[in-house]
Amino acid sequence: MVAENLQYILPYILSLMISVAVGVIAWRRREISGAKTYAALAFSQSTIILGYIFELATPPIEGKIFWDDFQWLGYIFWPVLLPIFALQFTRDGRAKDRRVWALLLIVPAIFLGLLFTNGDHGWVHTDERLISHPPFDILTYEFTPLVNAFAIYGYLVIIAAFGRLLLGYFQSSRLFRSQIGVVVIGAAVPLIGTALALLGASFSYQRDITPLTLAAGNLIVLWGLLRFNLFDIKPIAWDIVVKNMKDCVIVVDNQDRLVSLNDVAREGNLAAQRPVIGKRAGEIFTPWWQEITQLARDESDKLELTTAFNGEPTTLDIQISPVQDQAGIQLGRVLVFRNITRQKEMEKELRSLNCQLEEIVAERTREMEEAYNSTLEGWAKALEIRDKETEGHCRRVTELAIRVATEIDLDEEEILHIRRGALLHDIGKMAIPDEILHKPGPLNEQEWAVMKQHTLVAENLLSHISYLTRAMEIPVYHHEQWDGLGYPHGLRGEDIPISARIFTLVDNWDALLSNRPYRSAWGQKQVMEYILEQQGKKFDPKLTRVFLRVVSGLPFDGWISRQNL
Repeated sequence: MVAENLQYILPYILSLMISVAVGVIAWRRREISGAKTYAALAFSQSTIILGYIFELATPPIEGKIFWDDFQWLGYIFWPVLLPIFALQFTRDGRAKDRRVWALLLIVPAIFLGLLFTNGDHGWVHTDERLISHPPFDILTYEFTPLVNAFAIYGYLVIIAAFGRLLLGYFQSSRLFRSQIGVVVIGAAVPLIGTALALLGASFSYQRDITPLTLAAGNLIVLWGLLRFNLFDIKPIAWDIVVKNMKDCVIVVDNQDRLVSLNDVAREGNLAAQRPVIGKRAGEIFTPWWQEITQLARDESDKLELTTAFNGEPTTLDIQISPVQDQAGIQLGRVLVFRNITRQKEMEKELRSLNCQLEEIVAERTREMEEAYNSTLEGWAKALEIRDKETEGHCRRVTELAIRVATEIDLDEEEILHIRRGALLHDIGKMAIPDEILHKPGPLNEQEWAVMKQHTLVAENLLSHISYLTRAMEIPVYHHEQWDGLGYPHGLRGEDIPISARIFTLVDNWDALLSNRPYRSAWGQKQVMEYILEQQGKKFDPKLTRVFLRVVSGLPFDGWISRQNL
C-alpha cells in the first residue's frame, strides 16, 4: 500500500479507533450489568473494521477472501451479544440463564463452520472476483441462500433484542430513558448499514459501507457515555433500587413539576391514580406541599411533617437532596418520604415510660435519702449522748452551717454534703476512751494527742461509704486552721475545704455558747469578740464576716460569694 493511498484508509482507521475506544470505556465499567457484553460487542465491531482495512490493503484475491471471511467473526456474534446485552441492561433475569446463551450460539457456530469450509462446498459465497477500481481492487461475490437465511435469522434475533430494549425504555423513568435511547440508536445505525450492504446499496466505489456506519453508531454511543453517564450505576439504580424502595420517592424540577416518582408514590395516598408527570407538585400533593415548601425555606435537607391520610394523623420523615448536572447547576430535587408514625408513637410511649421510671427512681431516691438522713441523725443523737454534749448541738450546728452555705450561694448538692458532714462531725470520738472524752478538766499532752486522733478515725470510718465521700470533709478537716496550725494534716488557707472552713466557725460558736463540764458558757458578745480576734488565724477572714452577719441577723450585702472565697 503506497503512502498516497493512506487517505482512503484513514476514515476506516478512525472508525477502528472509535470502536476500540467504546469497547475500552465499556470494559472499564464492567462491574455494571451489561457493560462487559457491550464491550465485547464493540470489540466484535472492531474485528469487522480491522478485517475490512486488511481486505482493502491486500492485493491477491485469496488474501481478500480471507480477510472478508475474517469480518464475519464480528457479524456472527451480533445475534448473540446484542440480545444478551438487552437482557442485562434492562435487568431481565433470563440474562443469567445458560440455556439462552446456548440457544443463541447454535446458529452462529454452524454458520462459522460452514464459512471456513466454504472452499469445499461454496454454500456461503460463490463467484468470487476482483473489480479493478483505483486505488484498491474490490472483491465481489454472490451471496448464497444460506447467507440470506442467516441474515434473516440474525435480524429477527436483533429485532427481538431491540424490542426488549424498547420495552425497558417505556418501563423506565423518564429521567433515564435517554440512556436506552442512545444504545438503541447507536446499535441501529450499523445494522441499517449491513442491511443496505446485503441489498447491494453503495454510496461510494466500495461495496460495503458497514465500517463507516459502525463508526457513526459508536460515535453516538461514545456521546452517550460522556453525556448521559451510560453504564453508570446511578441512573441504573433508579429502576433497580429506588423504584423498588418501600419509601415514597419523587423527583421534581426547579419549578416543582413532577419529573418522576416510584411505585410506592403511584400506588399510595401520595399520588392519585392518574397521570401526574409534568404537573406541579402543589396540585398533586395538597395541602401539605405548601407545608414542605415552608419548612424547606431554611434549606434543611431533613424535615418532619405531620399530616392526615385517610383521616389518621401521619408523621413523615422527608429527606431532600438536590439533583445537579456535571457543571454543578441544580436541576431539581429528590424527595424521599418515610412514614415514621409508628416510630413516633413508640418514642412517645418510651418518653412516658421514662417519665414513670424517673418518678419511681426519684421516689425511691427520696426514700433512701430519708433513710440515710434518719440513720445519720440517729448516729448524731447517739454521739451527743455519749459525748455528753448539750442537747441539740448537732441540730443547731447543722442548721447554722446550712444558713452560712446558703448565704454564699453554694449549690444544693454541696449544702446536702455539708448537712451530712455536720451531723457526723464528731463520729471519730467513738474511738476515744471515756476517761479522756469525759474528763472534767483540761487534757494533758498525752491525752490531747489521743483526742486529736478522732479526725483520722472519722476518715477511716467514712472513706469506704461512697455517698458520704464529700460529707467526710467536715469530720476530717473541721479542726484545720486558716494559719496552718490545726490538725490532722496542718492544711492552710484555701487548701482547707470550704465546708470545713464554714463548720469550724459554726462549731466554735455553738461550743463556746454552751456549758461544758470544764467551763461555763460564754456570752454572745464575748464569743463574737473571740471570733473576730481569730479571723486570719483560726478562721477564714472572709467567711468570718459572712458568719458574723448571719448570727447577728444583719442583711447580707452579697459582696462575698462562692466565687471569691
